[in-house]
Amino acid sequence: MVNRLEFHRARYAEEFVFDELRWSRIQPCLRMLQDEQQKKGSRLTVLDVGCGDGTVSRLFLEAGHRVFGVDIVPEFVREAIEKGIEAKTADVTEDGLPFPDRGMDVIYAAALIEHLYDPEFFLEECHRVLKEGGILVLSSPNIASLSSRLRMLFGKGPKFYASALSWEFGGHIRIFTSGTLRRLLEENGFQVEEITSNVVSFTPTQHTRRPWSVTLGRWMPSLGEVLIVKARKVP
Repeated sequence: MVNRLEFHRARYAEEFVFDELRWSRIQPCLRMLQDEQQKKGSRLTVLDVGCGDGTVSRLFLEAGHRVFGVDIVPEFVREAIEKGIEAKTADVTEDGLPFPDRGMDVIYAAALIEHLYDPEFFLEECHRVLKEGGILVLSSPNIASLSSRLRMLFGKGPKFYASALSWEFGGHIRIFTSGTLRRLLEENGFQVEEITSNVVSFTPTQHTRRPWSVTLGRWMPSLGEVLIVKARKVP
């Protein structure tokens, strides 16, 4: 039986590095927050779910927002606190989000929802914690990406998903396309305002991001590697 805490501690123990592909996933999220800040006219309260050591959360802090975080690994949370993040330790799959109702303008959940046995419970918690009209910004691998379609055509498994827990991406237990992710959000109290992607590529690596692949990610997110979604809380 797998212990979630030990699994995450071991899987994410390496120092977070901003390589080119990671930036390609983070930059659209930063732009979504900037758009929301301009709309509101003041700084935002942002919750980073699965904040790790706070490396990405720190970007939101440097943009002028008040930033909270939550992660399952206590030592990661301590590092996030040292970076100025108001972070807490919790297993969101069991305990939900340890924050009061209607307190956040933005919830950021990158590469998280594909790990959850019960994504509906997580979205219920996001809906509870967000202010009226607040936004959820999340990302998740796209099982219908162009590269996954080509892999399947040649008898290989889709990118970002694995048949064994010990393999790379073994923690991914939920699969999404742009259509199924939209449906899940809309069935759980959110209105999807934007779906984009980081890149569309045949064999994406940190060395193959090109201007044309980024443009295709914006134009045809259903073929992109990682889906990036902005969804607004509705009553």
